[in-house]
Amino acid sequence: FKPTHKLESLQVDSNNKLFKVKGQSADVFQKKKHGFLKTTLAVYTMGLSVIADKAIHSSKEKIYKFSDLNNFELLEDDSTVTSGGIGQAVVGAFITGSYIGAVAGGVTGKRKTKKVVENLVVKLNINDFDNPCIMIPLITKSTKVDSKEYKEAYNQAQKIISMLDLITHNN
Repeated sequence: FKPTHKLESLQVDSNNKLFKVKGQSADVFQKKKHGFLKTTLAVYTMGLSVIADKAIHSSKEKIYKFSDLNNFELLEDDSTVTSGGIGQAVVGAFITGSYIGAVAGGVTGKRKTKKVVENLVVKLNINDFDNPCIMIPLITKSTKVDSKEYKEAYNQAQKIISMLDLITHNN
């Protein structure tokens, strides 16, 4: 394997029609849920569990043939954060002295809505029973869609998808 094209997490050897994903993982969404458990385990084992976990995950890098890539997709888990409105309802109630004012203030109050993304992941489906799904995490924490970090991750996702598209058309 001699990479001819390198992205941050995807390396391609176009001469030999091979590719590999650095830091590949099938459990991107599980990491958040088990963070406390991993921390506790690390404390009780004096850090040995962290070393073992890194050794296991680093050894997962496997080289695949172009023909092993079945398909791929970009997964984005988003949520909307809304602020405002309730303060306007309180002001409306104070001015009119009634619940009608509260409803009127709540309806007419300005609201700020910001869209955030919790996860941005490129998912590869591979023709491999031992590791049929590879996830390339680009965002794994709450990130505003208008932020520089999101835009960079999204651009990286588009480059990865374009490279994967070339792989599927050249196998």
